[in-house]
Parts: sequence; structure tokens; C-alpha cells
Amino acid sequence: MNEYKIFDINELSPGPIQHQKLPENWYNEAISIYALISEVEGGSFEKFEENFRRDINYEKEITIWRCIATAYNNFVTARIIISLPEKKAAYGIALMCSISFTNENDVKGDELISEEDAKFIFKTYRNMISQTYANRRNGR
Repeated sequence: MNEYKIFDINELSPGPIQHQKLPENWYNEAISIYALISEVEGGSFEKFEENFRRDINYEKEITIWRCIATAYNNFVTARIIISLPEKKAAYGIALMCSISFTNENDVKGDELISEEDAKFIFKTYRNMISQTYANRRNGR
């Protein structure tokens, strides 16, 4: 049986650095992902990249972040005019797709992003994840 504990976020600290540097191709992928989300990410590229170096399986984490960034970017670029608060809300939905949304019925909109748009982001994320792992299984 799983036991859940509630922690104060201020008591959490990042894990240790697992990799002194990312291989060049994965480093370049991190740069590419950050370029898509930098406006809404809120941190520096150096911190973004450092977080991948803290992951034991940085390849998996970078792959997930590629799917988050693509879902976010597809939504934003489909709009002619979109405000920064709307972009931030869309980014939050894309993040939630990787954390807690398991099916389309879990996805809800808010005052800035309609439920239909939130489901668009979810579907884009899920399609990216499915295709990415299918490509990995097929050696692409």
C-alpha cells in the first residue's frame, strides 16, 4: 500500500547532480526545448539544463519535456493573438498533461483556456508521447 506524505515545498531540495554535462545531442535538444518555452518557463536555461543533469535518466526526461513543449507550442502557434497570461495557462496545462492527466476527461479549462483548448493541448501531448515511444521501439 502506498503511503502519501505532505511536505512544505520550502523543505524540498534538489537531488544531486548525476551527470557533469549532457552529451552534445541531448544538450542541443534541451536548448531547442527551452527556446519554445522560455517566455513562460520563468527560469534560466542554465537551471533548466541543470535539472536534466540531476536526473538519472535524462533521456526520458528530455523526451517528456519535448512533448510538453510541443503541445504548448502547437497551441500557441495555432492562435493569431494570445496574451502572456493565456500562454502561461496553456503551459500549465501542458505540464499537467505530463504529471496528472491520464485521460481526456481529467482535463479542465479555466478562465483563460477553454475546456476545448485544454483538451487540444492534452491530445497533442498524448499523441507526441505515443509517437515518440513508438519511434523508440522501432529504432527511429
